[in-house]
Amino acid sequence: LRTAQSERLLALTYHEGPLGFTIRTWDGSLVDCNQQFLDLYQLERGDVEGRSLADFFPADRLEEIHEQLARLRRGEVDRLWNNIEVVRRDGSTVWARTNTVPLQVPGTSDQLVLTSFENVTEAHVQRIELEHAATHDDLTGVANRSALSGFIHHLVERDGEYPPILVLDLDHFKTVNDSH
Repeated sequence: LRTAQSERLLALTYHEGPLGFTIRTWDGSLVDCNQQFLDLYQLERGDVEGRSLADFFPADRLEEIHEQLARLRRGEVDRLWNNIEVVRRDGSTVWARTNTVPLQVPGTSDQLVLTSFENVTEAHVQRIELEHAATHDDLTGVANRSALSGFIHHLVERDGEYPPILVLDLDHFKTVNDSH
């Protein structure tokens, strides 16, 4: 009875839970996915038949993701976490946090790959807004001292020397800035 109840709860989690799921072979062929995954990408079930991992991850991240999967398959890591930009059917983008683990198929030597997809767009947008607020003036949108310092350090690391810098001190600028 406990096994049957556990199986029902697992099926309920897979089909009704808040996360999208895919089950794939190691070569990336899609075995199954749930409705939440289809909703994330704005797809219909027929749209995913015969598709592979490469179809659901950004092209510029595929090499990195394949390298990570190779490490997972060799057992160097037990799971993979990624934040990816998802391009939906209508062209809009959302951000998803993925969690990938290997699955052993009971009674066989076969292994599959399970990936969960969580829509984290709101948190991603908030993080970008906070980073911008920390490095830019609220009123003008101009990069602040912190951003300038970071940029200078980047140039020093890249070029091995400090760039020429011109510093201006404007008398009474705060008064002008505050009133206009």
